[in-house]
Parts: sequence; C-alpha cells; structure tokens
Amino acid sequence: MELDDDDDIRFKPGLYKQTQAFLYGEEAFCLKSISEQVAGLAVYERIAGRAFE
Repeated sequence: MELDDDDDIRFKPGLYKQTQAFLYGEEAFCLKSISEQVAGLAVYERIAGRAFE
C-alpha cells in the first residue's frame, strides 16, 4: 500500500494539515479546543522536562 505523504516530506509531519484545519476549518474537529490544550499542559511540560506550575 502506497501512502500519500508528500506534505509530510515537504513540511514537518502533520503541520500542513493542521494549518489547513486552523485557517480553513477543514477537518477542524481534529484540533483541540483551548480548554483541552490547558488540560494537557501538565503533560506537555513533562514532555519538555519542565514542571507545570
């Protein structure tokens, strides 16, 4: 099976489609809301090696 990964090769993987969703509402259901992002801050900080305060 051949994958259509041209966008992932030309750009950071996922960035092109994420930007399309943000700007044009295409597949916007895939984007997290602000409250979902805030809820994940502790996890993001752990991944970055910092403590969430």
